[in-house]
Amino acid sequence: MCLGLFKRFPFYCHQYSLSDVCFFQHETFNWDSQTQGYILGAFFYGYMVTQIISGMIAEKFGGKRLMLFGLSWFSLLTLLTPIVSVVGGFAALFTIRVLEGMGAVCNSAM
Repeated sequence: MCLGLFKRFPFYCHQYSLSDVCFFQHETFNWDSQTQGYILGAFFYGYMVTQIISGMIAEKFGGKRLMLFGLSWFSLLTLLTPIVSVVGGFAALFTIRVLEGMGAVCNSAM
């Protein structure tokens, strides 16, 4: 049970703070609600695309390695999100959110 809580904690923090981040970015970047919706939805595009692939990888290499990779990937991209949004704008932030979704699904495959 402890491992399950530890595994999900970064995602819960990320999920609940994301709406606040989008409000902040709306003030900074003047993005309308449709653009904010694309950014929020980008995570689920990456999550949806890699659902079956990560299951096959987990069967082949084991769930622990995949979970370690997914947590590392997701954490690194989450740390880079503010920098990428300032430097690259909407397209770069959309891309990093898709990649974050791909990392998140790796933790669901275990």
